Amino acid sequence: MSSFGADEPIGGYADLEKAHCFFIVGSNTAEAHPVLFRRIMRRKLDNPDTVKVVNVDPRISQTSRIADMHLQFKPGTDLSLLNAMAHVIIEEKLYDAEFLKNYATFRKGKGEAATFVELQAHLARYTPEEAAKTCGGTFKPEDIRTAARWFAGSKGTVSLWTMGLNQRKQGVWANNLMHNLHILTGQLMKDGADSLSLTGQPNACGGVREGGGLCHILPGHRPIEAEPLRRQVEEAWGIPAGRIPAEPGLHTMAMFSALNEGKIKAIWINCTSPVQSLPNCNLYNKGMDREDVFIVCTDIFHTLTTQKANLVLPASFHFEKTGVYGCTERRSQLTRKAIDSPGEALSGATYAVLEQMADGVQWPAPTAEYALTGGTVKKFVKGRDPLATKLSKNDLPYQFYGAAHEDRTLWIWLRDQANPEEIPDAEYPFYLSTGRIIDHWHTMSMTGRVPELLRANPYAFVEVNPKDAERLGIKPGDMVEVRSRRGVNLLPAKVYEGPIEGMVFVYWHDQHADRMINKLTKDAFDPGSKEPEFKICAVQVKRASGPQPLQPFIV
Repeated sequence: MSSFGADEPIGGYADLEKAHCFFIVGSNTAEAHPVLFRRIMRRKLDNPDTVKVVNVDPRISQTSRIADMHLQFKPGTDLSLLNAMAHVIIEEKLYDAEFLKNYATFRKGKGEAATFVELQAHLARYTPEEAAKTCGGTFKPEDIRTAARWFAGSKGTVSLWTMGLNQRKQGVWANNLMHNLHILTGQLMKDGADSLSLTGQPNACGGVREGGGLCHILPGHRPIEAEPLRRQVEEAWGIPAGRIPAEPGLHTMAMFSALNEGKIKAIWINCTSPVQSLPNCNLYNKGMDREDVFIVCTDIFHTLTTQKANLVLPASFHFEKTGVYGCTERRSQLTRKAIDSPGEALSGATYAVLEQMADGVQWPAPTAEYALTGGTVKKFVKGRDPLATKLSKNDLPYQFYGAAHEDRTLWIWLRDQANPEEIPDAEYPFYLSTGRIIDHWHTMSMTGRVPELLRANPYAFVEVNPKDAERLGIKPGDMVEVRSRRGVNLLPAKVYEGPIEGMVFVYWHDQHADRMINKLTKDAFDPGSKEPEFKICAVQVKRASGPQPLQPFIV
């Protein structure tokens, strides 16, 4: 929203087969988005000399195995790295001056106007040499220059990132800096170029944004503060005018804080398990344990959260109803009912146009006739996006009609490196970061019921850099105590040259009380997105003494 004036990516998955450079940052795509990763891998293997892959992550992961370059850094320092790439792009005149003149403006602070000269001055101190020092990484300054040249000089660059950037106190700023690189270089509107933020859950586009499942938006991306849009929804829902409040409700962390304080007396939790998935979860479990709170859960399986519920409403699985699935690339797809729901679980609705579109429809698709062509593959391009054609204000081929930017331009932001809320110190000397393993999805409420997956990965473990392991006397399979200021976990060790020295990494699917890593994570959140800083906190790490039994958690 703050870079493009509109939510969601400009392009989509079709760009993967046309890209000549992949810039993957803060995402273990191989395990978190394995089907998509196969497409990236196929593109690279079919074109080993002409397609470049840069992986930017504090941890060497399965994604790194196809990378031409891996830039490894201390967690939370990547804003400096991204600014350094922009520094190189401007210094070496790799930017697209015509694209900037026609389509971009510059912003600072809370949206005040800035200039290209101010951006240049802002980036002057983010030299590759300074960024390499700040990042404390395993790369050299020249690697930043090479990555910037590949990014800017490619026939088409696709950037991909997910929770490694988003679940941060500076998540919005990190996203701005990623978009900056694309806007500066004009790596956006052409085929094979896109800044493609990968959503962490499959229906984050459809259920959350299109369905209006956030505290500040109504269905169809309608901002709640816009009175005409509130009236549209009230009319569609058949409720009295003025019923929908003009002010947003509480965001997630504020909502569970209010639950702790007894300000919220009833909560309806749909298809998620905050008992396990919230950061610093033990703190917020206190609110869900209050006797004066009434909890309703809608889900298809029992979870750690349904165990605290006063009422559980059985939902239909996605193959037990006909409905619409919305995904990362603005695609809405009809999923047909395959079997009847058991018991009293509910069923969904049908959509006539989507019934004819097996591959779904990418919006915008303002008419049924246009939807039947497949919708809009590339947003904001006249002749390819019907809204860009209809709302055109000039003769330029690209029309950025996003309502959040009245000037209808892309915004390049001046953003500084800023530390996470909690960084290592003498008492808690290690970084902790978390992620998912390919066999289990999030809280494993479904994957944990598949015997083959549970046998393959029955419990979470802690990855320890070999140099740290040697210093701490930790060997593979040893039980390790990982402690933060909020809680403690006891996990088996995997000694692995994955996390950078001074960092440990834990998969977060495990529901066992000894290994539920979100007891340790930090609940600070980004003031813009309100997304918590799951990915970075400070911990103690030591080999556990004495025999420690290790039991898998069976869901």
